[in-house]
Amino acid sequence: MAGVVGVGADVLEVARVARAHGRFGDRFLDRVYTAEERAFCLARADAACALAGRFAAKEAVFKALSPAPPAALAFREIAIGGDGGRPVVKLSGGTAALAARRGVKDVLVTISHERAYAVAFAVALAE
Repeated sequence: MAGVVGVGADVLEVARVARAHGRFGDRFLDRVYTAEERAFCLARADAACALAGRFAAKEAVFKALSPAPPAALAFREIAIGGDGGRPVVKLSGGTAALAARRGVKDVLVTISHERAYAVAFAVALAE
């Protein structure tokens, strides 16, 4: 049976992400999202909601993997994928190494949107 290593939650105002994208453009997107995440989100009519949901999910994953110094974790090392169904977390780089050191075998995440807000909840699991 899997044990819980950590949990995390985040809620984010969609307009905040839309403002950051409007102000910083591709610099913001490149800093936070993988190429696959950008392509998926920007292809949607509700791109700001999709971007906000993935941002919230990444923050929730950070919290689930804590305690860790913020410098040890990078937004683009947490990819939120999936085929429109259940979101799937893929870790890479130093974030994957940190998760391995903590015994994390899987991270589950759920995302929900509403016009003004996106919320995400993550659970880091060990075997």
